[in-house]
Amino acid sequence: LKKIIFHIFLVTGMLVLVACGKSDATPTADAQNRPHPVKIVKVEQTSAPIPIESSGKLASEAEMLLSFKIGGVVDRILVNEGQTVSEGQLLAHLNLTEIDARVRQAKNAFEKAERDMARVKALLKDSVATLEQYQNASTGYEVAQADYEIAKFNQRYAKIIAPTSGKVLRRFVERGELINPGMPAMQIGTASASSQIIRIGVSDRDVVRLAPGDTAQVRFDAYPGAKFSGYVTEIAAAADPKTGTFEVELTLEPSKLLLKNGFVGKVKLFPAKQSAYYRIPMSALVDGSRDLVSIMIPVNERTSARKITVRPEHVGTDYFTVLASEAGKIGEVITDGAAYVRDGETISLVGNISEIKMIAEK
Repeated sequence: LKKIIFHIFLVTGMLVLVACGKSDATPTADAQNRPHPVKIVKVEQTSAPIPIESSGKLASEAEMLLSFKIGGVVDRILVNEGQTVSEGQLLAHLNLTEIDARVRQAKNAFEKAERDMARVKALLKDSVATLEQYQNASTGYEVAQADYEIAKFNQRYAKIIAPTSGKVLRRFVERGELINPGMPAMQIGTASASSQIIRIGVSDRDVVRLAPGDTAQVRFDAYPGAKFSGYVTEIAAAADPKTGTFEVELTLEPSKLLLKNGFVGKVKLFPAKQSAYYRIPMSALVDGSRDLVSIMIPVNERTSARKITVRPEHVGTDYFTVLASEAGKIGEVITDGAAYVRDGETISLVGNISEIKMIAEK
């Protein structure tokens, strides 16, 4: 009897579970057939300029590392970092004691070779000296002359002369140091306000939109609120192998404010070359990667949704753009509620996001 009662209870429980399962299944099917509440936003085709944003360091148009041609002991350094210099100004020189002695030695050797050649030449005319002796004297004269020219050249480049007017950016040596030939002693940059540049890196998608002469706007943290104008002067023909970006050089317009090399500038470039595109809100984004993303658009007179894949051309904070030539015709996109909709499902328009969430969670 106990076994029978147990089986009765077991069967009854199973029937109850089955009944509950059937009652739960019906609302689920209804929920699937119910239109998904969404919000739709119109998008328009436009060709307004899309700025390219990047950053870079301020520099002089020409920056030169200056050094001594020969090694030696630094005797004097006549300028300091930040000092303005003029073209042809003496900036530093080595101790010239040994160098001047070598010049005198080479000069004496040259003068002796010159006298020897003149004497042998006279003897050759009198048939006292041979032609071979004259040729040897002539060769000795040319060698001595070359040595003398080398000594004078080294003497001249034992001094550092400013090759152009500018400003001393860095100084690498001090008085009394023994330096090797070619070791950088200082760095100077052109000081003209019209010769300050910023070099930035842009992606392959952005570099094809740029051309020399395109305008730019630059901001520096040193001058909050101030805007500096500039324009594109050079565009790299190849990408940087380390970063994969293309270097773009901007020249700044003259400014009354003092700008120092090394300032970090936030740059906005405004390409003159523009294409038609759609500006789509970020809230319309459903899924995707860096190259391709998916959005939902309303179809069939706004009664159902269709999922399409597009390629973002520019990504901003609140929106991204898609070229009209690639995306086709997009009149509207689904924003609020797009995450709850699948491709082909029915939709209904509602007022705001809170209403969408409330209906979706029922």
